[in-house]
Amino acid sequence: MQLKLSTTAILQSILATAFVLGSFASSAQDDKLTKQVQVVRPYEPTISDAFKLNQMPRVQDTLKIVPKFTYAIASRPIVPGLRVDPITPARMVAEPQSKLRIGYVRLGIGTHTSPLAELYVNQLRSNNNVFGGWLKHKSSFGKIKLDNGVKSDADYSRTAINLFGKRIFSSSLLWGDLEYNNKGFTYYGYDTANLTADLNNQDSKQKVNKLDAALGYHSTHTDSTHYNYAFSTNFRYFSDNFSMQQNSVGLNISGNKFFKAEQVGVDIAIKHIAKNEKLDSINNTIIRFSPWIGLFGEQWRVKAGVQYLYDSNSYQKNTFFYPIAHLSYDIISHYLIPYVDISGRLEENSYDKILNENPWVVPGIDVFNTNHKMNLTGGVKGNFSANVSYNAFASYAIADSMYFYVNTTIDPTNPLFNRFDVETDNITQTKFVGELTIAASSNLSFYLKGQYQSFTMKELAKPWHKPELEGQFSIKYNLRDKILVNFDIIAEGKRFAKTADIANPITELNGLVDVNIGLQYNYNRRLGAFLDINNIAASKYSHYYLYPMQRFNIMAGVSYTF
Repeated sequence: MQLKLSTTAILQSILATAFVLGSFASSAQDDKLTKQVQVVRPYEPTISDAFKLNQMPRVQDTLKIVPKFTYAIASRPIVPGLRVDPITPARMVAEPQSKLRIGYVRLGIGTHTSPLAELYVNQLRSNNNVFGGWLKHKSSFGKIKLDNGVKSDADYSRTAINLFGKRIFSSSLLWGDLEYNNKGFTYYGYDTANLTADLNNQDSKQKVNKLDAALGYHSTHTDSTHYNYAFSTNFRYFSDNFSMQQNSVGLNISGNKFFKAEQVGVDIAIKHIAKNEKLDSINNTIIRFSPWIGLFGEQWRVKAGVQYLYDSNSYQKNTFFYPIAHLSYDIISHYLIPYVDISGRLEENSYDKILNENPWVVPGIDVFNTNHKMNLTGGVKGNFSANVSYNAFASYAIADSMYFYVNTTIDPTNPLFNRFDVETDNITQTKFVGELTIAASSNLSFYLKGQYQSFTMKELAKPWHKPELEGQFSIKYNLRDKILVNFDIIAEGKRFAKTADIANPITELNGLVDVNIGLQYNYNRRLGAFLDINNIAASKYSHYYLYPMQRFNIMAGVSYTF
């Protein structure tokens, strides 16, 4: 017990001594450490990279054992239990060909006692030949009210007969055409301000007969590496009611060939016009020679050349050179194609051409050929979509001897002023044209065209009978080949005409808006009926001064395919 207490006492003494010494030491440290210690960053332990040995252990076996074995193939036939039956080859069924009819006839009658007759005949289906013909007749025996309220006889008639044929060869085609035309007109207009005018004292009828014959032969190669050629010749006989006669013969030759990316060609045309003494006996020969070259890329087209022209008549002989230039670039895959054209031409103004344009000209009128020195055209065309296409362009032209129609009289004692002569002038012409075609579906389509033109005259006061504005809007609709509808609006702006009044030598012709609609009803594939309504608004207008046109008129009839 005593030993135990002694041990306890000893431990207590040791602990007390340690405590005293520890306190002393702590006090001593506080006296010596008087500086501040700042730790920059915490301790970051690192481990050194380990490097892997690249050498692989290799075992070298000096003892090689090659196995030896033998084998045999025991062939046994296998008899399949299947039977192979031949398959019948497939046969392509040809599309059924529509049945062709040999002819078509159309008969009608309209207001102003206007009969209509049309007949078309053609050969049935053939691989080598195409032959046919047609006959057309339309006439009118009505009257037209003039500005003074007088109803004047305005008879006219048009008859045409045509025969055509083609012979198709393996790489070429031979064609021929024969046509006869007969036209009759009445000089029904006159100066209504002349109170003593008498239509009965002058010839009031004009009749024209024309016989045309043409023959041609051209290649039909589908491979562009072949030489392509075309040859044609034509003849025309012309006469009118006043014993004016004119004959013309023409020859046309053209050829072209591709050489890699270039196409080289030449066009040659010769035309000779002979007139009788009653007309003016002034013959005219025109020769054209036009070499050209075309270059083509994936998106661009270029054509360049020159036209040499020789114009010879009884008055003079002239030589002309006209440029041939075309450039187009497809910017956006047929959506936007800008283009530029530079050209020139000689417009041949023969008597039959003038009479076909204006039937009321003075018989035997002589008009100089028009020299279109330059025609510069620039525009854009393309497709907005697969169903919408457009074309817009502007042109600037320079021409000499441009002709304009003016009223004249052939009898000073009876001044009717119901014939037309021409006045010529050197002009510059500016034109803006826009066209839009919309094929909304296979059955419905729209067409819109607008044109503005202006003339700068050198001597004449106005471009007689030339409108500044022209427009057209058309709709075509096909309802299951049962009902066909054609709707047209034709508009022209004001024009100016030269009068016989010395005090007021210029008169303004009002613009026109002509609305027409045509309806065709097919009872079946062979029998149908039609109705044409012209000038629905009954607009009063004149294309040529003193000659008002028919106002509201209707024609109805039937058609039959046989």
